[in-house]
Amino acid sequence: MNGEENEQEWKQEAAAAEAEHKEGHEDLKDESTGDEQLSNSRMAHLLAVYQNKVQDSKRVIARLKRQKDSQLQAVISQLLLLEAQLRKEQKGIVSELAQRDHVILAQRQEIDRLRRDNRRLTS
Repeated sequence: MNGEENEQEWKQEAAAAEAEHKEGHEDLKDESTGDEQLSNSRMAHLLAVYQNKVQDSKRVIARLKRQKDSQLQAVISQLLLLEAQLRKEQKGIVSELAQRDHVILAQRQEIDRLRRDNRRLTS
């Protein structure tokens, strides 16, 4: 599953948990606003249902958070590996450039020496 699919799944599950939370809250609200008083047992039952839905929602949120954290950790690991590879490549390039600069300097010195020798011989 790719990142977009995981994020979409997370959003759907979060929306479902939120809907259940609202539904439970509305059930309590609807029951308590009726003309009749709720019996204590009915109230206790609704409260237990609501608390179960809240706990379920908390578990879903915790699982999704762990899943997201795991995905972020995987991305971080991949980025650190890429950074290490790029640093190694950069070090090799810097070394190659230093070596080429050394060759160029040696060639310049040789050219300067040959020019001096040429001027001395032609004068």
